[in-house]
Amino acid sequence: MKKIPFKIQLLAVMFVIGAAFLGFQAQVRSAADGKEQAVQSQSFNMAVVDVQALLTRSAAAKSIQEQLNVQREEFKKEIGAIDKKLKDQQQALIKSNGKGTEEEFNKKKSELEKSVMDARQTVQKRRNALDVAAGTALEKLRGEITKVVASLSDKNKYDIVISRQNVVLAVKSMDITEEVMKELNSSITKIDLKVETN
Repeated sequence: MKKIPFKIQLLAVMFVIGAAFLGFQAQVRSAADGKEQAVQSQSFNMAVVDVQALLTRSAAAKSIQEQLNVQREEFKKEIGAIDKKLKDQQQALIKSNGKGTEEEFNKKKSELEKSVMDARQTVQKRRNALDVAAGTALEKLRGEITKVVASLSDKNKYDIVISRQNVVLAVKSMDITEEVMKELNSSITKIDLKVETN
């Protein structure tokens, strides 16, 4: 039996290893392609909603704004009356200067200063009360928006719903704001503004 030269044996081994390696690479490539196709074949259903529009244009949002306007007008009248009272007190103090004792003047002056401090506190309380009431009402509205979006998401099988404010660009067909608006307006038209002034 004729002995096969070492170089030929080495070439044969390298050929077998190379063929095996190429076969392995083909399998890896095929598996990767399969995974990529599987990922591409999975549909991802996404929607966009303009929450800010719902918080300003919905019927409930408009009801909150109308109530805020009424409250602001009432507070404006109340503060106007306080301001008039303070001006009257100030005028009376100026007129009484030099008429009576220094002790009486200082007493009236202290009363005016106290009235000014009380007025400032009243104004601050009214502002805070209005801010808290508006915040609470808007939070309730956000909760209602979330319920409607969740319901539409279940119905339309959305994988994710993103706020329009967090999206730079989206296809118009992805925007469900008007659909949410319609559902929201049919479920709630008014949210009461509860202003605690005490």
